[in-house]
Order: sequence, then C-alpha cells, then structure tokens
Amino acid sequence: ADLLPGTYTVAASQLDYTSTPVSRPARVIAGTNTSGLDFTLTSIYGNISGKITVPGWDTAYGTTILAAGAGTKSITLNLLNTIGGKYTISDLLIGSYTVTASKEDYISTPTSRTVSATSGNTTPNVDFTLTYKYGDISGYVTVEDKLPSGAVITVRGAATTTYTMDTSGWYTIKKLPSGTYTITLSKTGYVPVPASQTVKVEMNKETKGI
Repeated sequence: ADLLPGTYTVAASQLDYTSTPVSRPARVIAGTNTSGLDFTLTSIYGNISGKITVPGWDTAYGTTILAAGAGTKSITLNLLNTIGGKYTISDLLIGSYTVTASKEDYISTPTSRTVSATSGNTTPNVDFTLTYKYGDISGYVTVEDKLPSGAVITVRGAATTTYTMDTSGWYTIKKLPSGTYTITLSKTGYVPVPASQTVKVEMNKETKGI
C-alpha cells in the first residue's frame, strides 16, 4: 500500500526456503491495484528414513548412519532415538547422498545406498542389515575320571587362539572370523580322541558339539 507510481522489483523470502521466481517486476500506476505477483517458497531441506535390522539377539543400538553428499550428517542409534531399529535423518540439504550404516564388529548389507533428499519430503526405506562378522564354537571335554581343568584347546585357521579348560568341562570360544578351523586338545599325560577336529565357522553362528 501507499507506493508511489513507478517500476518495482518484488521478492519474497523466508529462512531456509528458496523462492520461485527469485523476483518479479511490477509497475505501480496511481489509483490502481497491481495483482498476480505470486511466489512459491520451497524448503531447502529434506529427510531420509529407514530401518536397521540386526539378525539374532543384538539390537541396532550403537549403529551410526552417515549421509554424505550435498551436506554431511549422521545419527547414532540409542534408546532415545529409535524403536525397532527405525531412524530418520532430518534437515538434509536438497541433493544426492551416499548413506552408510556401521557398527563395531558388524558387516553392513548393502555396503552403501545412494538416495536423494528432496524439498520438504522424507525419502523412505533406506534400509540396512547388519550381520555380526564373527562366529563361535562350543563343546564339552571329558578326561576319563578326572576333572578337565588344565586341558588346553587350540584353534587354528583364519585366526589362532587357545582356551584353557576349567572344571566344568564346557567351553566356548568366541569372536572367530569366518573360515575353516582345526581344533586340537592337549593335556599332560593324556592322548586326545579324536586327535583333531575340523569345523567351519560362519558369521553370526555358534558351531556346537565340538
């Protein structure tokens, strides 16, 4: 209102929005109302969302989801920001992103995903499955009529480790990389039967009865 007659450039602006068009020319004529100077404001941000699935007993807590591209932003899942592994990364600048999910001792499938953050929208279903990259072996040792304490189990393969038995006879050897292993048992004064066993260790599984 109350503009002097003449030519003007009109623009519209709001924080975190872009205007279409950026500006418009307008001619004000005395005694008339110049109309039709419309603008569309579009948010400069978008969101992505998805779900982290962790097979087995573990949860998605501790998983870091990273979106890198037009901007970079990450979120680490905890009790307060996820239910059932679901997540949202908000306020990403509009553009293309490479999204990854990582958690210590886990392998992500897929390794990464390429998605777009679009104005005012949430890009859904940016999902990952995290698989524990180690396996375990377990079994029971008997030493005739004696306690098995002091018997030593040696595991050789993709990794090498030893385990010294206690009196229970039960053992579990954890955090073995996937692969084929040869297991031997030794105790002073005794001969193991069998002399050795060969087992296959798989990710996120326990090989029992060895």
